[in-house]
Amino acid sequence: MINWYIPLYLGVILILFLFPHIGSFPNLQVYSEGRSGFGGLSTGTNLLLSRLISGDLLAFAIIYALLFGVMGGLAFAFTVLASLLIYVLIVYKLRKKKACQSIHDLLREQSDPYSYKYHLLVLCAINLGNMLLQLVALNYLLGPYFLQASYQIIFFIVVFSFIYSGLGGFEALNKGAKPQMIIVFFTTALITVSVFLEKGLSTTYQDLVIIPLNPISFSEWTIILLTGIIILTSQYLLDHSLWHCVYRLKPQRQYSILLIAIFCVFAISMGYSSITIYGMSQTILTGNNILQVLERNKSIILLNLYILTVFIAVSSSYALNLFSTVLLYFKFRETDHPVKETSPIKQGYIFSFLINLLVAAFFLLLLHNSLIEVISVLGIVYASLIVPYLITLFRTSPPLRFVAYSGVIPLICGVFIYLRFGYFYTPILCLGLSVVLQVIISLLRKMQEIIKTG
Repeated sequence: MINWYIPLYLGVILILFLFPHIGSFPNLQVYSEGRSGFGGLSTGTNLLLSRLISGDLLAFAIIYALLFGVMGGLAFAFTVLASLLIYVLIVYKLRKKKACQSIHDLLREQSDPYSYKYHLLVLCAINLGNMLLQLVALNYLLGPYFLQASYQIIFFIVVFSFIYSGLGGFEALNKGAKPQMIIVFFTTALITVSVFLEKGLSTTYQDLVIIPLNPISFSEWTIILLTGIIILTSQYLLDHSLWHCVYRLKPQRQYSILLIAIFCVFAISMGYSSITIYGMSQTILTGNNILQVLERNKSIILLNLYILTVFIAVSSSYALNLFSTVLLYFKFRETDHPVKETSPIKQGYIFSFLINLLVAAFFLLLLHNSLIEVISVLGIVYASLIVPYLITLFRTSPPLRFVAYSGVIPLICGVFIYLRFGYFYTPILCLGLSVVLQVIISLLRKMQEIIKTG
């Protein structure tokens, strides 16, 4: 039986631990960037991991293994690794070419005023989608236990995230990342080792040998891997909370922190895939695979530790996206009026509370929709919008407003194809259409220049 009071008590303890950093900000800069300045190797890595180790990461480690067996678990881990390496490469190239203090400064420099507002709205919408995704992943990971007390759990997440990030700001997120990540990695290692030693390594190995690999054709493997890499990479690149964390790292330590974080995330994805594969060897083939493994082995302590890990992964990622949404609200207001006084921070508190209520209401409406359906729609959004976003960041020519808005066309086409035919590889089609569209725009622009000069 799960004791819901354990995460509640620990959440209260964390808030009390961070109480000096909650609601006491002399100006907006301290609220958004913290008092301690840039994050070093330790604090920066913890902060980055608190964003990357999310509820959807744990959920998809389970889904890939259930759908595609042992190879699926390995494939997902390497998909995460490849996506993060691509993200780091893009960050490296971008920071080398464009020296800016934040992603907002870069977007403002690379866009006209209307395109800048459009990009802020896009990043805000992605944040809201990611917050909703965390709650849907929580439902998937906790299975029937979640349904028994869904309203109470959502209330706890909403209130905790509002106090933790809405009132606490960047300083609270930075200070709270370390204890959270210590618990996540400790519990993951403890659960993995305990589960595999429960029956002994020899017996466990014999059970694992009989697991079907669910062999599929090379073309299907290629589509699955490409779809996963496209969705994850696009999600990382469109995630404002991740960009904000990266820009707060010490410049001389930035890439060391990113590389350490990559392999830490790889270890978590491998760990949860391996526990899922163990559950399959025990003929457990459902979404709450790990819950049933721990129940069957009567591991009450490990069961509650798993629940705690899920809550930390979901709430930390949810809170960072909530905080990021408030920052985007401030930046959007700055486009019309400079925001430097302390009164807008109070408006940010109200805004974060309203956003929490909005996301919670949408989740309750989508409570019976599957995680695969939600990530499919979000994957279409990510893949459709990523190309014009990257072009905006890297462009060297004068901004062309239509380029920023061009992602709407593949988005509409992708949603129509998915609703009409339900193809799981629709994100690949959206990305391809977006690239083709950018090529056409580039050719038309060159033709226009030739006509003018000719």
